[in-house]
Amino acid sequence: MDMALISSFYSSLDEGLKGENDWKPQAYEAAKEHINTTLRLNLTKENVRNRYKTMKKHYGYVNEIQTVESGLLWDNEKKMVLVTSDTLHIWENYLKVQPLAAPYKNKMIEFWDDIVVLCASEKATGQHAENFEDAIDSMAAETEDEMNSPPTQIPAQQDSIEGSSQRKKRKKDPLVEIVGEMATSLKEYVEMKKNQERPKPTGEEIYGVVSKIVGLNRNDIFGAVNRLMNGCPEQFYLLKSLPDDEKIDYVLYLLQPYVCMVKK
Repeated sequence: MDMALISSFYSSLDEGLKGENDWKPQAYEAAKEHINTTLRLNLTKENVRNRYKTMKKHYGYVNEIQTVESGLLWDNEKKMVLVTSDTLHIWENYLKVQPLAAPYKNKMIEFWDDIVVLCASEKATGQHAENFEDAIDSMAAETEDEMNSPPTQIPAQQDSIEGSSQRKKRKKDPLVEIVGEMATSLKEYVEMKKNQERPKPTGEEIYGVVSKIVGLNRNDIFGAVNRLMNGCPEQFYLLKSLPDDEKIDYVLYLLQPYVCMVKK
């Protein structure tokens, strides 16, 4: 579900549907329709809103750990707050100040890069906020203007100097060039994410997740594996992302006879 939600929110960013501190109602409506159509679910806008609140919660706690002088490490490859034996005492001291961060110890945050793009963009809100696509275009345009515009002329103190002075094009600033490249790369990243599909999981991968769910008998396990192998990949990724105590409910839901599975 998260991938479908993220894809829909990227489209909503392009359309300027990000409000001052939250998505506009049209964005939640579009996300609900996209998820229900893609995954054959029956979610409400409130379900979608709650899932996004969870993403914001992840962003809030992890971003705080990254930005404060906590001494904790963020593993950008594994997308997790890395707590080792050497930093365990730092982590324990940090939890005294922020106890609700406890679940993030060595926990991989799926779609972290996307969560950063979607949640951090709320900082640029208000009357003069641009939508995400416009902001990227503006960065590129401003960079181009910055590189090609002539420098501000200092008035000459002598007529002879003023008469002979000529404007010269300023040399390109390396920092400005880097900003332009970042804007282009970020725009390409957004386009890629909107069209990206995750690979279909293998039977072994599905069994590895389903077999660990407490409360399922053997028939339930094999039935769920069979359904997920022949269904939409996003249903498996949704199951994988759910809290452990919710996984069994989702599996039992999938095993109901009337649940329609879409074969990819």
